[in-house]
Amino acid sequence: MACCAVALLASFAAADGASAAACTNTLSPANATPAGFGAAYNVFTAAKELLVQGTECTSNAAEISVGSGSADQYVYKNAMYWTGSAWQELPLSGSSLVGDTWYKGKASATMPVGEAARYVAGYVCQRDDDKWKCGCSDEACTTSSWQLQGVQAPPAPPPPPSGTGVCAAGTQPPPPAAAAGLTRLAFCDDFSTDTVARGDTAAARDLTAGKKWTTERAAGWGGTPDPASAFKFNSDGTLTVQPKYGTYNWFMTSTALRDGTLKGFWIDKKAKWYAEIRWKFQKGTSTARQPAFWSMDTCHLYGKPAGCPGANREYVEPDFWEYVDQNSMGLHYYHETKQSQNQISCGGKRSEAAAPGENVWFKAGHLFTGTEQRFTRDDVVYFTRKSSDTCYLPNGSTSSLQPAGFIFNKMLAGDYPILVGAKPGEIITIDYVRVWLAP
Repeated sequence: MACCAVALLASFAAADGASAAACTNTLSPANATPAGFGAAYNVFTAAKELLVQGTECTSNAAEISVGSGSADQYVYKNAMYWTGSAWQELPLSGSSLVGDTWYKGKASATMPVGEAARYVAGYVCQRDDDKWKCGCSDEACTTSSWQLQGVQAPPAPPPPPSGTGVCAAGTQPPPPAAAAGLTRLAFCDDFSTDTVARGDTAAARDLTAGKKWTTERAAGWGGTPDPASAFKFNSDGTLTVQPKYGTYNWFMTSTALRDGTLKGFWIDKKAKWYAEIRWKFQKGTSTARQPAFWSMDTCHLYGKPAGCPGANREYVEPDFWEYVDQNSMGLHYYHETKQSQNQISCGGKRSEAAAPGENVWFKAGHLFTGTEQRFTRDDVVYFTRKSSDTCYLPNGSTSSLQPAGFIFNKMLAGDYPILVGAKPGEIITIDYVRVWLAP
């Protein structure tokens, strides 16, 4: 019959979604036995082993054991537990009942518990000096009483700090990433700590001491980095940025060049990847709006880890989300010489990614598969560009339409940091940024 109590505890554990752990017993030889009750431990042995105890607990159920298993002990068939307002009978299970009243050695049952200790009382008789002594509170055992124990479930593990769950180990990827087999969280910032390197000096903008972003621009791009005052880390684990300059729509990036070496995070020549951001927009004081979540090949930005391939400079700039309503070009190919630059662009969609509304949280994502770009909003694909789609010059000329496949091939050979930006005066608040790769 004892196995039934274990099975019942297991069912409680399954329903509670937690595994059983050792209970906390609040009354032991180190504690004074409450007046009017017998001791929860054996007063006649040096070991002072517990006679009434909780053994295994979940957050809402405990297995109770009465008796230590000695052949010289008999356990009354029922225990009692305090509900908070009354004593509730708790039938025990064990070996065959003796005289329809006693279990020999030990008996058990399962009772509900909670965060606070719940009191349970059992009744044990044992032979000492050739006499039966029951419900003893001390070795003299001049009175017999229910033997009291307090049983408490182990404390639940603390919840993760606010905002950190999206970066925790074992976090499940969003559906678009999971469907593509991208289950490894390669980069994550939930902005629960200050992770933006910013300030007036190059040293302050270096990616050291846990910083994941820099406000520093690549050499040759010009423009003043946005001041530290433009960035505010909020108590709810989000980051709000109102850029003062926003040159080239860029207020922070995940890479920096130091002493000729590229450092930080970038997506290095991966066949598949998924980048996502959860954010919201406000107009602020801006006269134009262009929130941007995007990238550009590091060969063009930094000339690292290697210069752009080809006899001339050739590189790709993918835009994941740009403008309030995502009316972006989405994908640009550049072929540069010293005298000129030729650009081929593949346009995005306005109507299929309507503006989310002022100060409204949403997720923007970009999946690259090698042959497709899939643009997502709140994990739903709203636009797909295929390598067979035609692309065009910025002025809308159709004289040189050609498939996007060759641009996709160059993306496969590229290295892509994460860039986030906005027009000066816009207000962008970010909850998290994540990048998923194949295992």
